[in-house]
Amino acid sequence: MDIFYKFIVGVVLGVLIALFLLNRRNRAIKKALKEHQKNMNPINWDYILNPKRELHYLGKPIIDWILYFIDRFKK
Repeated sequence: MDIFYKFIVGVVLGVLIALFLLNRRNRAIKKALKEHQKNMNPINWDYILNPKRELHYLGKPIIDWILYFIDRFKK
């Protein structure tokens, strides 16, 4: 039963992280389109849609934190 609860918590956390990243991407796209309409600047899609940028800001610290706690509770 304990494994079942850990699985459910993991799935819920994964969904929340995915929704947060999608929200960040959508906000970046809306901001770029607004700037483009205002100034007619070219849109830098490579910067906006770069998954490494999102992983660097959010995913990497969360993954490091999860791995830290897994190692800590193994002992």
